[in-house]
Parts: sequence; structure tokens; C-alpha cells
Amino acid sequence: MAASDISNLHLGNLYAAQLMDKAKQDLGDLDADFRLGKFVRLKGWLNEKVHRKGQQYRPRDLAQRITGQPLSPTPLVTYLRTKYGELLWYFVRLGPELSFRVRRFLRTRNDESRRQVISRAGPLLKAE
Repeated sequence: MAASDISNLHLGNLYAAQLMDKAKQDLGDLDADFRLGKFVRLKGWLNEKVHRKGQQYRPRDLAQRITGQPLSPTPLVTYLRTKYGELLWYFVRLGPELSFRVRRFLRTRNDESRRQVISRAGPLLKAE
């Protein structure tokens, strides 16, 4: 991967997080829709706000018009802390040696499974 590809990937993540925050503000609880496999409301929002105007503005300007704010790392950092913040405790506690439970945790796809892994692994790690 070239350095420019990595930069574009990071920019895409910043835009996606900021736009998703705005979509959730506008549309309410999208997570409930996603759990049911329904993406119609988000797709409609993206079509109206992003896709129809995508060629009219530069990405930075489009994102600012939609969200009312300049591009910021805050929504992405908030998302990452919410999703992976619990992992920090494991990394600090285990150091470079990741246990099987932590590797399994990293592959976990939903929050409920993640909570189950933490509740099972937590007491074992504290006992060390």
C-alpha cells in the first residue's frame, strides 16, 4: 500500500465517522435498524445529503455543509474509544503477549459477545 492510499483511507474514516454522527442526529437510533438488517433510512439520507451533491463540492466542503462543522477527528476518536476502549485494559495488562481470549475478543462482531468475553476473561486476568 502506498502512503497516499493510507492517507486516503484515514481521510475516508474521518469523513465516515463525522457523517455517521450527523446521520444519527438526523435519523435517531440507526443501530436498531442495523440489528434488523435494515439500511433504507441511512441509504436515503446518504442519497439526499451526500450522493446527490458529491460532484458539486470538494469532500471537505461537502462534509462541512452537511455536518455544519469542519472535518474533525473527534467523531472517529469517540467511536474508536467506545468500540475498543475496553481493549486498552487488556493490552496494558497483558503487554505484547495477547492471550487467546483477547484475540477472540478482537474478532467479535457484536457488543453482546464482546461483553461476554470481557466478563469471562476479566476475573482470570485479575487473578494473575
